[in-house]
Amino acid sequence: MKLNTISVLNDNEIHEIHLQSLEILEKIGIHIQEDTALKIFEKAGAKVDWNTRRVFIPQYLTKETMAKANPNLSLYNTDSVRSMTLGGESQYFATIGYAPFLIDWKTGKVRGVLNADLKEIIQLADVMDGVDLVHPPGQPGDDPNEIGDLYQAKSLLTNTRKPINTHAYCEKHADKIIAMAAETMGGMDELNKKPRLIFNINTFSPLTMRKDAAEVIRSAAKAGVPYLVTAGCMGGATSPVTLAGELAQANAEILSHIIYSKLINPEAPAIYASWCRIFDMKHSTCTVATPEFALMRLAIAQLARFYNMPSGGGALLSDSNTLDSQYGWEKLMTSFIPALGGLDILFGMGLLSQMNVMSCESLIMDNEIVKIIKRLKAGITVGHDQLAYDIIKEESRKSEYLTNPHTYQNFKKEHFIPKVTDRSMLGTFQKNGSKDVRMRTQNLMEEYMAHYSKPTLPDDIEQKMDEIINA
Repeated sequence: MKLNTISVLNDNEIHEIHLQSLEILEKIGIHIQEDTALKIFEKAGAKVDWNTRRVFIPQYLTKETMAKANPNLSLYNTDSVRSMTLGGESQYFATIGYAPFLIDWKTGKVRGVLNADLKEIIQLADVMDGVDLVHPPGQPGDDPNEIGDLYQAKSLLTNTRKPINTHAYCEKHADKIIAMAAETMGGMDELNKKPRLIFNINTFSPLTMRKDAAEVIRSAAKAGVPYLVTAGCMGGATSPVTLAGELAQANAEILSHIIYSKLINPEAPAIYASWCRIFDMKHSTCTVATPEFALMRLAIAQLARFYNMPSGGGALLSDSNTLDSQYGWEKLMTSFIPALGGLDILFGMGLLSQMNVMSCESLIMDNEIVKIIKRLKAGITVGHDQLAYDIIKEESRKSEYLTNPHTYQNFKKEHFIPKVTDRSMLGTFQKNGSKDVRMRTQNLMEEYMAHYSKPTLPDDIEQKMDEIINA
């Protein structure tokens, strides 16, 4: 039996949050920075105050558009094989990022991220069996700032065969990224039939739709490309300090962006997501590794199910500035609890220090945490072979379970076999050099990278992408 999904809110509480979000959208409204979005809302029946650029969305419009939400979404790799189905029972794990710094795994020094570093960690993510979706974990300082999003997308598209999640600075750049993704799948028709790309859209708290978000949503909706809309409210700083109030505001922000996409294309596929967190009152920091952060992921998964949509959000995150014990317990806390809550995509692999530092060692450690979570979620299988009556009868006197064929046939299926975790006795640990967890991940780095192979893509793919970028 698998572990059951857990909840943090009852049905009445979910409904109360929903009703307050409807009232927020209708009476407080959403500030929208882009003219075309204002016109689309006004044409659909929303009240628009052009002086304040505020849109007041009537409840009937919210209900009508959200009724068109997509309950499921499949994603494919470059071999056109379906690798993810969101909205079902399976859960998936992903990198996340735009970190400006990294811990160099060869020197241990913290420095700025370069394009070569981003390619390396994307290639490592391609090899990691715990990584299902790849998001650029770092923001290279040697890429041109004004088109950094295009170079990050290129690095993703050419260095991993897995589905990708990325951002775009504007509508024009979103169109270019869609064109590049289509090149890797054999054309736009194939990309539509077998989606590989998800755009990452962030709301701007409190209650604002940024110009770039409006533009990228429009580009994605027109092309039928999936997108993930996430609210990153900070409780006590950009939203109410109470978790219920923060959820109501975040929900209103997310709904406004989904409504906008549905007004452009009723079939536009979307993922309901959130990075809702708290503002640390002691250190004046935006924290991502707190008990409240984990609780908010449970609530977001419930709200997504309420709207019959796939869900996603931050997980596997740590505020620790180094790969220490704090890193370990924060990563497990912020991932296992949302996993139990049924969140479809859990983002965060490969990052630490409040999402400001990426690390190959971190990604290898997180891969092991993901595998531990999947083993915990799998639960205990009870059947004739698992109950092992005949084996108990046979070995109850001899006590030779270790050499019994039943043990050999089942131990790999029943037991989690770690690669990073050290379970040796102290003497063996010392004899092997007393290697700490970071040293063990360094040893595994070259082993993993030896298994990497470039995705099978057309020979001129990079040239075509450069032409699209420079057009």
